[in-house]
Amino acid sequence: MKKLILLLFLLTINISFCQEDWTSFENETYSVEYPDNWIFDDSGQMQTTFFIYSPLTEGDKFKENINLIIQNLKGENVSMDQYVESSINQTKAMIENGKVIESTGDNKQHTIVLSGDVSGNKLKFKQVLIYKEEVMYILTFSALSSSYDDYLKTSDKIITSFKVK
Repeated sequence: MKKLILLLFLLTINISFCQEDWTSFENETYSVEYPDNWIFDDSGQMQTTFFIYSPLTEGDKFKENINLIIQNLKGENVSMDQYVESSINQTKAMIENGKVIESTGDNKQHTIVLSGDVSGNKLKFKQVLIYKEEVMYILTFSALSSSYDDYLKTSDKIITSFKVK
């Protein structure tokens, strides 16, 4: 019995050390959750609604991040397919050697994965477009290509937590 109690105690400690603490941001339009060691910046830089930055690791020269852009499309009569095509073209125009890796979705949500070079860095992007009531919510995860997979699980959890009210 003592061994079982000790095993359960050690398991509980191990689980608590493996879990990240998360925090959330909420306003009248949306909510999002993110690890509390990431930095939330809603200053509006680069015409974004927010950036969520990963902490720098040793030797890091790039902060992996997720940003949100909200675009009002009322009266513009733009389909998701047209918006996706436009988004891909705009993104490829801003990056060198831009390449679409994946593009999947429907009329309500679409995911695009791209890679390319920006300011001498090989980057990979995952962009999730969410269309609701004539408004497009564009969440973009940006990472160095070499560290993209290391941050993908966390970035997917952040993006999945994003809820439009």
